[in-house]
Amino acid sequence: MTLTNRLGGIKKEFSKIAFIGPNPYLFLQHLPKSYQIKDFYFCEGNEASVEKSYEIITKSLESGGLYERLGTNVPDAIHPIVIDEEKDWREKFEENQFDLIVNNMTLHWVNEIETTLRNYHHTLEPDGVFMSSSFGG
Repeated sequence: MTLTNRLGGIKKEFSKIAFIGPNPYLFLQHLPKSYQIKDFYFCEGNEASVEKSYEIITKSLESGGLYERLGTNVPDAIHPIVIDEEKDWREKFEENQFDLIVNNMTLHWVNEIETTLRNYHHTLEPDGVFMSSSFGG
């Protein structure tokens, strides 16, 4: 939730979002209510994790309960992606595809951090935002 709180300080509203890491449904349900989200991509390296997250999101949408109670704007399209972000990012996504990329607790697994960050930058719009959370002291 801290990542979504930080978004409150940015005056831009995001509509093309990539979320990398576990529990994308928690991130989605706390996005600012003003966002009109066209595409929400959530990316994890494990197929079982992606399937479980997608199941949780779709159950919440079908029941109409949680997202409706929270007042969350549901994305027009939700795209679950199994990906090795370090190796496959540029092949999966186009230049300037996103206006927001959020990496939640996966960068510490990356060996080539500079290459990975350049790949993210390549897929961000010129005024796009990259946010990340990771272990640190």
